[in-house]
Amino acid sequence: MKKILLPIAFAALIVSCQKTEAAVVETPIDHVDHQHDKIFPVNEMVTLMDDMMVKMHDQTPSRNNNADFATMMIAHHVGAVEMSELLLKKGKDPILKSFAEEVIAAQNT
Repeated sequence: MKKILLPIAFAALIVSCQKTEAAVVETPIDHVDHQHDKIFPVNEMVTLMDDMMVKMHDQTPSRNNNADFATMMIAHHVGAVEMSELLLKKGKDPILKSFAEEVIAAQNT
């Protein structure tokens, strides 16, 4: 009996592991990782993060650390508010939603 149960259990395990869940893609946007030549489907949060990083890095350096820091931090904090607002609309975790509210409140003062 044991000789039959083990192969059956193993076969059931293999069959159950072969099932895949459908990926949830919130937007039809693809993220291209040029460094590794890969394309990844991404969600809106990653798109906001990418936009923020582009805005931070698009600034022409002034060679004044104070001015460059301030300019880049403005883009960074605007991005943090946008990401927090998206989390409030679509997020599920109450702790993260509370944190997002704190980020918005702190950035808008």
